[in-house]
Amino acid sequence: MADATVAPRPPEAQWLLHCAPADAATAGAALGVTLGSAMLRATAGADWHALHLAPDEWLLIGTAGAGPGAVGVAHALVDISDRSLGFTLSGRDVPAALNAACPLDLGDTAFPVGTCTRTVFGKATVMLWRTGDSVWRIDCGRSFAPYVGALLALAVEDADA
Repeated sequence: MADATVAPRPPEAQWLLHCAPADAATAGAALGVTLGSAMLRATAGADWHALHLAPDEWLLIGTAGAGPGAVGVAHALVDISDRSLGFTLSGRDVPAALNAACPLDLGDTAFPVGTCTRTVFGKATVMLWRTGDSVWRIDCGRSFAPYVGALLALAVEDADA
């Protein structure tokens, strides 16, 4: 029996922040979360997680209905809370299940806890984030959620075979 489970994620606040990397420390201080300089890494604050997905881009994830306050620097901040849906995957066999439709090396060395990236899962663009030793998060566009959910279920079932 495969050690992997998939569960839908509850609604969350998601905001996309773009600002100059030189202004990241100021913006992060205003938001209460360190906007890390390491690409494809997530940081946590009291109210927000910040996923550094591009040189000038962070995905802020927080409690549903929450909104960040003033940032204090030149920036673009867009509420994308209704854009995507997500799944939590847990268990030691999750990397094998994900690799059924994702081309990345998801081993502990290549994709340690805290790593996040945009990639593909099957034919869908997704955001993949390793939140714990055996816990992963995958978010996709709302219209792709039925497809990604079904493909995840099949991948977990195949990992069991």
